[in-house]
Amino acid sequence: MQINKTTLRALHKGIKYFIIIAHLTYFINMDTKHLRYTNFLLTRRIRRVLMSALIASFFLIAPIIILYTAGFGYDITHNRITHTGVLSIDAHPKDARVYLNEIYSNKDLPLRLSNRPPGVYHLKIEKEGFLTWEKDITISNNQTTYIKDVILVKSPNPAKINNTISGIVEIIGSPYAKNILILSMVNGVYEITAFDMIKNSTLSIVRLSSQHTPEISVSPFFNSAYAVTEQNGKKTVRLIALDDPQNVNIFSFDFAQNLELKWNIYDRTEPLFIKYGDTIQKINRLNNLENIIESTSSVWFVDNKSGVWNFREKQIEDTMSDASYNIAEEITRILDIEKNHIIAQNDLYTILINRENEEKKILDATKYYFNRETGEWWFWNDWELYTIRKNGSIGLIYRGGEKIVDIQLFDPYGTILIRTEHNTAIFNPGYNIGQQLLPYTVAGMYVNIKQRELIFLSAQDNLLYKNLF
Repeated sequence: MQINKTTLRALHKGIKYFIIIAHLTYFINMDTKHLRYTNFLLTRRIRRVLMSALIASFFLIAPIIILYTAGFGYDITHNRITHTGVLSIDAHPKDARVYLNEIYSNKDLPLRLSNRPPGVYHLKIEKEGFLTWEKDITISNNQTTYIKDVILVKSPNPAKINNTISGIVEIIGSPYAKNILILSMVNGVYEITAFDMIKNSTLSIVRLSSQHTPEISVSPFFNSAYAVTEQNGKKTVRLIALDDPQNVNIFSFDFAQNLELKWNIYDRTEPLFIKYGDTIQKINRLNNLENIIESTSSVWFVDNKSGVWNFREKQIEDTMSDASYNIAEEITRILDIEKNHIIAQNDLYTILINRENEEKKILDATKYYFNRETGEWWFWNDWELYTIRKNGSIGLIYRGGEKIVDIQLFDPYGTILIRTEHNTAIFNPGYNIGQQLLPYTVAGMYVNIKQRELIFLSAQDNLLYKNLF
């Protein structure tokens, strides 16, 4: 028979109480030669009364102590003894105040509240200068309810970033890099600038006059970015290290051939694949272009073993093996190929293909974000946000009443920053809690998780603002 820790604690308390009673009994029954240690005489009658009281108290109090320690309590509301539960809470900052059903718990975090009758409780965690975290939680009998990884967010207090950049079109960056890229345009002249958020300094990457808006993409997987510009019959690809933006590798290509770029999901030392014409190349460890394979397909993907996959004639096929998967739908891109599934897209929806049985699932969403913390892909449409987990399962994360414009990871614990047409909010899918962060429209945003900063472009004055969280 197994004895759990709660039962052992109850037995331990019962034994301790029994030892106390035994000591008191010995004191009461001392003979006359021990009376020199006391200042009073216990008559036979008094000793009998005290002995009877102690024995009675043992049989009354010991079961109560044992039951209480074992997790039983008296429910005043329902006038009955019931099995209780435990609430364990951990949050940051550690000096936040915790309220349960509006009753302040005068304990430091992390805290453990034992012997709580089962039921629904209103939990509130607050601190001055931070947004209040509130949720109705359920405590079940003989179970511990855990509230953890709760990080209170500072109340919004945006500060204007002093810089000389005007005509800002777009801001983009990686969640863990110290620099962001700013695309601006004044009088037909485009400029890409690296902005150091720690030093509050800028570095011009490229400045050119062009009829074509530069294409900027940041790797969802590593702290790298590329910028594609067009000028004088040439397409120029600049590979930028966001932790050191002076480190830029430049590659030029003629307009005559089609140019496609894909980020390497698996290896940061070879971050980018480039398909120029019918040749798929990679930027190798020496920052040189290295040919991989010839491919006439416009839909291709390089897996973690450097195997190239193509889509042609309604099939996704591996050029390195005989593996192929039939697909009735037209697809325009392959996002990921894992051991047990494939993620592909067209302009209308996202397709998840099970590699074992070729079962297909359709998501009515095409915009996406890769969460490098968990390896999940997030997909959203105007109203809903879905996840495809690393094991290939699908889940609905969020459904809202305002049109979703952008999604970004807000903290390492999975909180999501959601920008809509009229405001910006944070949403914790684990606890299904949303909190408004900015009650107005922003034209662009970027979250730096490492520095705990939100940089956003105001739609009112086209200026950059910083908000610490």
